[in-house]
Amino acid sequence: MNSVSPRIAVALNMLVWGLGYIYLGKLFKGTWTFFLFAITWGFYLIYVLIVGFSFSLLIDILIGYFLSSLWFGYDAYNMAKRINEKY
Repeated sequence: MNSVSPRIAVALNMLVWGLGYIYLGKLFKGTWTFFLFAITWGFYLIYVLIVGFSFSLLIDILIGYFLSSLWFGYDAYNMAKRINEKY
């Protein structure tokens, strides 16, 4: 396997949870993380369609999304570093 770029893994995982893991070849973890991403935004979309737009809920979700993205990005960075050390 060729070396992987930690920066690309971080960017992908921060934009859409799970894509960085898929880039690193961790399909199971990437799929489940992407599923969590889809559920999070799906529930918000359903809430908006049923109840209506709520700016405070959007801010709460965006803060949670940002913090989760930081964590997933950090995890993908460390995983890419470990993969590069192996090879």
